[in-house]
Amino acid sequence: MGKLICFGVFTKSILALIIVATITSCNPNRIFEKNTDIPNNVWDKEFKPEFEFEITDTNLVYSLSINVRHTNFYQFNNLWIMAYTTFPDGKTTASRVELPLADKDGKWHGDCLGDICDANVFIQEKTLFNQVGKYKLTFEQIMRNKSLNLDQLPSIMAIGLKVEKINPKP
Repeated sequence: MGKLICFGVFTKSILALIIVATITSCNPNRIFEKNTDIPNNVWDKEFKPEFEFEITDTNLVYSLSINVRHTNFYQFNNLWIMAYTTFPDGKTTASRVELPLADKDGKWHGDCLGDICDANVFIQEKTLFNQVGKYKLTFEQIMRNKSLNLDQLPSIMAIGLKVEKINPKP
C-alpha cells in the first residue's frame, strides 16, 4: 500500500512540473526565471539565494515577481524578506519586502497541489531599468521570533525570481 501512495505523490509531482514547464516556456516576454531550492525545506537566515539577470533594453517596462514554494504547514500568512539589488555599476540597494502568501482567513494564494503551494508575488509591476547590464538580486528571510527560533524558517521549499517585459516606455 505504501508504494502506491508514494507512486501517486510522485506522479502528481511530475505532472505538476510538466504543467509548470509547459506554461512558463511559452512566454516570449519572460527574460529570466530561476528558482532555488531551500536546503531541507528550512530557510536559515544565513542562506541568501542570488539571482542574476541581464537587461539589454532600457526602453522597456518590466515586472518582477518572487516565486515561493511552501508547504501547507507554513505557520504564517506572509513572508518578510530583504531584497538586495546590485546594479551593473556596482551600487547596491536594500528593500524590505512583504510577500503575502495567504488571505486574512488563511486561504493560500497561488496554486496548491496536495500539501505543496506555489505562490507568485509581484514585487514591482512597472519597473524601469536605466542601466544596461547584469543585475543581481539577493534574498534574505528576515522573519524573527526568538521564542519560535525563526532564524530557521521551516516549510519554505524554494524561492525564485521572475522578470518579464511588459511594453515600451510611454
